[in-house]
Order: sequence, then C-alpha cells, then structure tokens
Amino acid sequence: MTSSETAVQDIRQTEARSEESALSRQATSLFVQNDAEAFLQRVQNTLAGRTLEAQGVLPSLTISDARTPHATPVARPGENGAQDRTVFTTAETDAPPTPRRWTMAINLASSGGVDVDGQRRPIGADSKINEILALAERTRDTPVTLYVQATLPLPTEAGPDGSILTNQRDQQVATYRIENGQVTMLERQPTQGAQRDIERLLERASQRAGDGNLGLILQSHGFASGGIGGDSGEVNLPQLEAAITNGLRQSGRTAVDVLNFDSCSMGDLNVMEAMQGEARHIVGSAELERAFGPDVDGQNMRATLGALLENPNLTPAQYATRSIELARAGANDDAGNIRNTQAGTETLAHFDQSRYPQFASSLDTLGAVLTDIVRDPSRREAMLGVIGGLRAFGDESARSGNFTADRRDLGTFLNGLESRFADGSLGTATPEITEAIRRTREELRNFVRDYHGEPYQGYNQMSGLSVFLPTRELLNVDDQIRANSPSQMMLDSLTSDGKQTRFSSRENLAESMTYSAIAIGQFADTAQMTAAIARIRNAGDEAAFGQAITALREQVETFQAGPDFQRLVEAGRAENLTRRDRVYDEQLHHVPPQWRGFLDAFRGR
Repeated sequence: MTSSETAVQDIRQTEARSEESALSRQATSLFVQNDAEAFLQRVQNTLAGRTLEAQGVLPSLTISDARTPHATPVARPGENGAQDRTVFTTAETDAPPTPRRWTMAINLASSGGVDVDGQRRPIGADSKINEILALAERTRDTPVTLYVQATLPLPTEAGPDGSILTNQRDQQVATYRIENGQVTMLERQPTQGAQRDIERLLERASQRAGDGNLGLILQSHGFASGGIGGDSGEVNLPQLEAAITNGLRQSGRTAVDVLNFDSCSMGDLNVMEAMQGEARHIVGSAELERAFGPDVDGQNMRATLGALLENPNLTPAQYATRSIELARAGANDDAGNIRNTQAGTETLAHFDQSRYPQFASSLDTLGAVLTDIVRDPSRREAMLGVIGGLRAFGDESARSGNFTADRRDLGTFLNGLESRFADGSLGTATPEITEAIRRTREELRNFVRDYHGEPYQGYNQMSGLSVFLPTRELLNVDDQIRANSPSQMMLDSLTSDGKQTRFSSRENLAESMTYSAIAIGQFADTAQMTAAIARIRNAGDEAAFGQAITALREQVETFQAGPDFQRLVEAGRAENLTRRDRVYDEQLHHVPPQWRGFLDAFRGR
C-alpha cells in the first residue's frame, strides 16, 4: 500500500469514527442555525471529550473567543438603508508568537445541502468548517496555523405564504484561527462583500505567516473566466487579483505560495493568466467539482490540510503536488462506492506558475501558425472538426447558457491536431506547425506538474488545463435560435415519453403549449395551433388526447418548415449574436495575444 493510500485509509477511518459524533451532528447543526458562539462551545466540548476518551486524560486544548474581553464594539452603518448594527472586532495583533512554517488561509464562501437517506445534510461551507475545526488538536506543537473564514448561513423565517425568506443584508462571516491545539474566534461581522472578505482574511494570515509559506484555499462556486462566487457575492478575475494583492500589501508579500481553488472549472487558461504574480502554485479542476453527500464534497479538507499538518516541511510545490496525489489515491471519492463514476474532483491539476511564461509563449506561437488555417474556409471546417471530435466535459460544465464550450482540454486538442495533419484533412503540416505543436506539448507538461483524471469519461486522457475552443454550435447562431425556439420547445415536449404527455397531465401540457403558441403568434397565424391546444385540454379520453397531440405536432412541424419560422430566426439573430459575442469575449480577456487572434479568426475577425 502506498503512502497516499495509507493516508486515505486513515482519513476514512477517522471519518467513520466521527460521522456520528456530537461534532458532526450537533455542532454542524448549530453552525447551520447561525449560532457561532454555541458552535464554538460545542467544538470545544466535543474535542475535549474525544481526546479524553482516546487518551484517558483531559487535554489542555483551549478554545477561546478573542472578541472578549479584549473586543471593542464598533458601530457600523447598515447597507441599503438598514439600521446601524454593532459588530465586534478584536484588538489582538496577528504577529506570530513563534515562527510559522506554514499559514493557510481558507475562505469558505458557498454553503448548501443535499438529501442523503431522507435527511438534509450540509455541504460546502456548512460542512467544511466542521471538518477544519476538527483538525485543531493536530495543530498542537506544529508550526502550522490555519485561518478559517466562513459565511454563516442566512437566518430564515417563513413568509405568510409558507415560503422561506432570507435577507442578504444579514449575511455574516466568522473568522477563526487554529493554532497549537487552540481554536480562537477572531471576528464575526456582516460581510463586506466577497472581494473585501478575501482581503481581510489575507491581511490576517499574511501577518501571521512571517517569513513562512502562505497558502490560500478558496471554496466557492467557480466560473472559470468569470471568476468565483459564493453566499457573499461574486468576484471576477480582476477583482480576485486585486483582493490578493491588497490583502498581502501590509505584509510586503506580492503572491501567495499556493492558491487552491476548491471550486468548479478553475483549471482554466484565463485563470492562470490572471493569477500571474498573485500565486506561485495553483491547484484547480478543469471540470465541475461534485457534492452529493457526506463523503463527496469537492476536495476533502481533512485530507488536504491533514497532509500539511502531517509534514509541515513540505515545500509549496510539494504540497500542491500532494493534493493531486491524494485525489489520485481516492481521498475525494465516494467511500461507500454509491456512485463509482462520480468523484468530488473528477480532474485536479497542479500548475507551476513559474513555468507559465514559457508555456504562454509556446501557445502564442501555436496560435500564430494556426490562424491562417482558420482563415481558409475549407480548412476552418476541418479545424472545427478537430474541436468537435474532442471528448467533452460533463453536460452541465458549460456555464454560458446555451452557448456551450465543453470541448476544451488543451492536451487532447494537440492530439487532434496531430491526427488531422497526419491524415491530411488539415492539409500538410509545415515544419513551423510541427515544431509549434511539439513545443506547446512540452511546455504544457512542464506547466502542469501533476494531474489526476478519473478513469471514466476520458478524464484520465486529458491534460488538466481547460482552454476555450469554439464549436460549430457556438459559432452558428441560427442553429442556436432554432434549437431554443418556442416551436422546438413544443416539439420536444410533444415527442417526449415523460409525464408531460400523460393524459393525466393534459392541463399542464396545454398551459405550456399556450405560452409557446403566443410567442409564435408574433410571426404566424396560430389559430389552428390554439384549437389543437384546446382539444388537448378538453380531451375526454386517451384516444382523443393522442389525436390532439398528433395534430398539434404536425402544425408545429409545418411552421418550422416554412418562411414564417425563418422570419423568427432572422428576428432573433442580432440579439443572439450580441449574446454570443459577449460570451466569446469573456473567454478572451486573459489569454496570450496571438492565441486570441487564432480564436477570433473563427468568427471572422
């Protein structure tokens, strides 16, 4: 058994022992109820009891609240006209009492829940705060400090109609320091927005780090070129750059040693370009991170942070690689094998930012030699064939509405280029093209120092780095309009085998068809459609219902084959081109210039 497998086995055993512990069941519940003080006390009691049971002695573990007695109430104005509220800040300084080898700042920004065996279980920030605070005892006598900042779940109340009401202005964040076996609540206050919250966390952690290594883990939703977001708001990539730079300024640092995105889709070229100068090593996934139960929730924080507590002498490069090794060993997988084709991280890679300039240069050269191919109409189609032939990421990985960009792994794109040049469909590869592909592959391997892809859906054949590659579907706006037209939606519903086309659901079907017919009515006479919809609604038996569905389907198909449907397409073209270009442009904000030119050539620019 390898050291990684042993570590994962130990993690799983620890998780099994703690699964039904008071910390998991009661402390998390208190956290979800937004009762940070009671939560802190529960952690203290539970950890003390667990250590007492295991060792037969009462530990000297101390959990305190730094806001008292040294805290000073400070009146802060409420947002958007809300009443002033009093928050507590601590007067303590964050200079380390002893040198820190590692200081890790963890921002838990996105909470949620899933149904497991009929019970609602917390995921994201709600569960990861529990995992991290439970590591407190392992920090004793180690030169490692953990700073944890978590958005507290919004307080809720039932509205007059039974709906659940929340108020975003009441969003709170709590900050803890875990060091030498002690958990200290440093601050709890209303969020100042996602960007400022990250800055404040780094201000504290970077002071504590001194000359030691500094890491930042960002647990959030990830949108690749669109940045990240959570319960306290979103930050785009320039705002994230600013948050890191500003958060480090007082410490004299310019970059964190490791930036770990416990987020979807952040193993992306735009992210790497944007984070140049802000992070020396990056850990991230090109695919969605999954969360569907107590065992699978993105990256396993017990494993990721436990590796650092086990060996504080890890260099930043070694620690980033260790995160990939743990994923490869199954730390982020479903321990119960309930879903053996889904893991918390189906892809995970370590990016060495010191190698990014060389990689970006090679990619830029590749873009330059491929641009002329795309400007040749026949070879452009062959290039789109290369992209269309790539293995896709998960269906839901495209985050731009209907404009999908899910065939985007750079390594498999390079493979596709070589294959199409070899069979002649892209023409003959010049020596410059051959060398550009070879050099890009070499620099990609240097840049992606380690990669794990799960052994299904082709993830293990990918490279770990996502790049925007336009597909025919993205470029052909008319096809997008047709696929999302009200008439196509009608046909999709009328030809499905789902509950919509059941006789018992005829009223709901008629209602949805009516809305679509109204939209079509801007371009065609829909009197016959309306009559068929009425027959669906009023059908007295299965036979009449089926006949009405057939009649409506034929009328919709006739509309789609005629000139009125083409008018619908033409009417939507300008709006959809604008929307397509907005999505397209977002993908080009942070890429090398000649690579951008290659991508722009697909749309005739």
